[in-house]
This record gives sequence, structure tokens and C-alpha cells, in this order.
Amino acid sequence: MKTAISVILPIYNQETYLRQCLDSIIEQTLKDIEILCVNDGSTDSTAEILSEYQRKDSRIKVFTQEQKGAGAARNLGLSQASGEFLVFWDSDDWFEKDALETMYMEIIKKHGDICVCGVRKYNEADGSSQPALSYLKLQYLEHKTVFNIKDIPSRIFNFTTNVPWNKMFRRSFILDQNIRWQEIPRSNDTLFVMTALSCADKICYTSKFLIHYRVNNPKSLMGSVSAQPLCVCEAYQETYRQLISRQVLSDPSVTRSFCNKALDTLLYVLASQTDAAAFIKLYGCIKDQLIPLLGITAMQEQDFYNKEQYHQLQLILQHTPSEYLLLNWKDGKAKVDQLKRETREVAISKFKAAKFILKQLKIIKS
Repeated sequence: MKTAISVILPIYNQETYLRQCLDSIIEQTLKDIEILCVNDGSTDSTAEILSEYQRKDSRIKVFTQEQKGAGAARNLGLSQASGEFLVFWDSDDWFEKDALETMYMEIIKKHGDICVCGVRKYNEADGSSQPALSYLKLQYLEHKTVFNIKDIPSRIFNFTTNVPWNKMFRRSFILDQNIRWQEIPRSNDTLFVMTALSCADKICYTSKFLIHYRVNNPKSLMGSVSAQPLCVCEAYQETYRQLISRQVLSDPSVTRSFCNKALDTLLYVLASQTDAAAFIKLYGCIKDQLIPLLGITAMQEQDFYNKEQYHQLQLILQHTPSEYLLLNWKDGKAKVDQLKRETREVAISKFKAAKFILKQLKIIKS
């Protein structure tokens, strides 16, 4: 009998969080799963922890490779998977106990190729947790419970993000469409997820918050985003090439969705840089190569979903990296000053109102 779900878990030096992650997987209410752990050349105690868990749960299979990155680790896991469905989870996150069962029941019910779920963001710095609504934007789905690229062409790449870990995929769909992970150190999920979203016949979702995504983890890929800043450019170049070859971008509405998604990601990664040399290198690649290649410069102002991002695009096109940073600093300072003025005006207004009320109370009492 075919296994229901293959859980594929790439791991690199996550000894701090791995036990919590694995506990949340082996305790899933849906038991018919295999857990494929790919140790991507870890140098901490990851291997020992995996051996420990493998001894107590026969569903865990461990594969070891030299460090090649999460993309290569996921491809290895995919090649070994036997489940009807796939999830690609991250080893520093943890998951609601009914996460797999909830998504499995939904994707079976809707005969889906992909199921998307809600996400909660856990802040490692202060221990706070809150819904992260950008991972599933229901307002873009127009009340549809099952949809594909033909139903929401202008939002197909914008109703969710490019992360794989809040999505379940039908394995036969992934294999039939020959969708694989790009084997680059970072942004390796862009090609896989955007290709899958564009090729799926049926996409469904559950609005339940099933994934706990850890942020401010210095060992995560986003925690070292400046190490190889051009990966995001390489990811979008290859994704664009493959979507063109699959004739996905022949529809102007889909192209609009793609360009808005690309710009959103590029600006986010640019703003995340913590190293000056990495910032300058990425800025040049975005301005001189990627924006012209993707056709973003050919878009009209009304084609942009976010007007602030359109403004940022114009700054990039017209200025050097240092000028861009200075102008953004001035814009930011002006907004802070405006907020202070508005806050002060509100405070003065509330003070005057309080004085008036006290005065009226004194009159009434007298």
C-alpha cells in the first residue's frame, strides 16, 4: 500500500531546534507517513540526533550528503520519496499535530495538486507568535476554494509566497511536470514553487495556521542572506527562462503577476542585506540585468500592485546605490517626523478633550 505522505526535511547544523521539529512530525495525527531526513553535511550534533530518532521511529530514514544546500537536499529526498503527497519542511520550524492530516484531507477532497495552509510566525528574539498573513492571502482568491492559473491569472504568484513549507504537493504532479529544485545555496525554492503554482490543475487551501515559522534564527538561510547575495537574481533568471519555455508568461495578466512578485522579492532581499559590498553587488545585478530581463521596466505605473514598490523601482533606475540609501533615509526620516507631529497633535487634542470633560463635570457637580 502506498504511503500517504513523504515528509522531506533538509538539515544543516540545526541541533538547537531539530528535536522540537522532529517531535512535532512524529506526533502527527496522520500516521501513514515517511520522514526523509537529509543531513546536508552538518558539523554539529545533527547526525547523532537523527540516529537517536531513527532508533525510536522506523518511519524515519536518514540520508547524508556533503554540503550542497537545501535545493540539492530536497532533490535527494524527492528521489527517495514513495508517498502519494509531498511536504518539504524546514528543520528549525515546528508544526501543529494535525497539520498533515488537515492538508491531506483537503487535497484529497478537492482532488488537488497543491494545498496551501496558514502560517504563524514565531520570533526567536522575544518569544512572540502571531499570524503571518502574507503566506496565504485569501482576498486574492475571490472566494474560490479550488482554482488554477486560469482562474486568478493576475494573482497566481501573489496569493502566497515562494516558500515550500506551507504547501503540500501531489508527487505524481511534480514528477509528471518534471519540477525540480534549483541547486543554488539560497532562493532555491523560487523555481520549484512558481513552476508548480503555474502548472497545477487544481490548487486548494486551508486557512488554518498549521506551520510555526521561526524568525530571527541566525543559523537560518535568511540569517546569512549577505553571504551569497546574487542567488536571488540567479533564481529569477532561471525561473523566468523556464516559465517562458513552458509558455506560462504568454498571458499578460500572468506576466504582471510574475513581475510584481519578482519586484517584491528583490526589494525584500535588497533591504535584508547587512553587508555593504553585498548590497552594492545585488543592487547592480537588479538594476542592470534582472529588471530589464524580466520586463519590469516595460510595465506602466498602474500595473504595479504596490505603489511604494513602484517608487523604490524608480529610485533604483535613477540613482546609484549610495544615492538610493540616502534618499530612503530621508524619506524614512520625513515619515518619522510626520508621525511624531501627528502623534503630538492627537495627544494635544486628547488633552483638550479631557480638560473640557473635567470642566463639564465640575459644572454639573456645582
